[in-house]
Amino acid sequence: MVCRSCIVLALNNKPACPVCKLHVNQAKLGNHLKRDNTLQTLVYNLVPGLYESEMTRKKTFYEKRGFKGCDKQDVDTTK
Repeated sequence: MVCRSCIVLALNNKPACPVCKLHVNQAKLGNHLKRDNTLQTLVYNLVPGLYESEMTRKKTFYEKRGFKGCDKQDVDTTK
């Protein structure tokens, strides 16, 4: 399994899956990368402090790059 962020970074460098090396059509990428809110909520509940840590890292990431806000799909609605 590969997280969404890692797959997007990998596909920016090469249009192939980093796991199976299958060619990926980047024009239709948005149709195939969807959030799994149920899984995300489960992981946050199983790993103490992960949600807070992830949100802190995300905030730091955006601040370092001068972003004022984030994309709607990046806003977490599971908590």
